[in-house]
Amino acid sequence: VPKNCVLDRIETANGAIRVEGVNGSRINLVTRNGADDVLDTTGELPVETSNGSIEVPSHNGDARLKSSNGRIRADLADGSADVKTSNGKIELQLGGKSTDKTSRVETSNGSIELDLDNARPLNVRTSNSAIRLTLPRNANAEVRAETSHSSVNSDFDSLTKEKHSAYGKIGSGGPMIELRTSNGSISLRSR
Repeated sequence: VPKNCVLDRIETANGAIRVEGVNGSRINLVTRNGADDVLDTTGELPVETSNGSIEVPSHNGDARLKSSNGRIRADLADGSADVKTSNGKIELQLGGKSTDKTSRVETSNGSIELDLDNARPLNVRTSNSAIRLTLPRNANAEVRAETSHSSVNSDFDSLTKEKHSAYGKIGSGGPMIELRTSNGSISLRSR
């Protein structure tokens, strides 16, 4: 396809979709029983699959990534993220400038690993696994982290820690970061 085009809806029932190098205002992909690979793209990115993984090694723009039985891995240079799967791990790197839009990350049976270049509004949930969030050492954010049956560990000493939670300001405070799991630990790491 031309480099600058709109992919309004690319759909397959039993196969994979790979999109590379497209700078469109919208790249909409839907698969059933297949994987989605999106590389070096720009624009609004809604991707949905059932029974497959989603790989987005480099994208610039807002992304909505949903899988029902697969792992999701994405590196988003700018924009917000809405990432959801029900039986898989999520690995997400959010770079670029901070945005006011809340990014949402959710899985029910898999761990979540997040790496942020800047603090941003974030709502993260999993029910049967761990959450690991890495932030810059000089980040400014408000944090609320809760787990029902495990512990919360943090490299940020300014947080108030209780048996199954940690909350408070990192740096001078800023965007709200909410982390919640019911059967796993939460780790807040600095770099």
